Amino acid sequence: MDEAIKIGILILLVATIIVLVKLFQVLRKAEGVIDTTRQDLNKTLTELNGVAQSTQKLMNDELTPTLQVARQTLENVQVTTKALAEVTQSTQRVAQKVEGLIDTAKLVAAGTSAVKGVVGNIRSLLSRKTRSRNAPAPVPISEEEATTANNPKPKAVKAKQ
Repeated sequence: MDEAIKIGILILLVATIIVLVKLFQVLRKAEGVIDTTRQDLNKTLTELNGVAQSTQKLMNDELTPTLQVARQTLENVQVTTKALAEVTQSTQRVAQKVEGLIDTAKLVAAGTSAVKGVVGNIRSLLSRKTRSRNAPAPVPISEEEATTANNPKPKAVKAKQ
């Protein structure tokens, strides 16, 4: 039995050595994969760092000035819109005043027409009075003239021959 134990231990020892050799081979392959993975990871991190730097540069050189210009433009649009609103309000006030002036002008025109009519009537009356004052006084006619004027004499009729 001693020999069977020795043979069993020997087989077990050979199997253990084979397993350990296989384990070392697997570990070497794993180490190679891990090393390759580490190199790929370093390369990827380096590329990501480059992308981050490019993105930062893009933001600093391109986006930030563009956003500042956009903000300034929006502020200008806001100021312009406010100014347009004020101009519109002023224009509305001017239009209302002009409408008031137009109404006043119409009233003045109507009043002027009425005044011209009254002045025309007054001139007409004054010119009539002036003419009647400058006209010669009527001469009284005698009774004979009055009778003759009322009964005119018949004209002589020529006889027929």
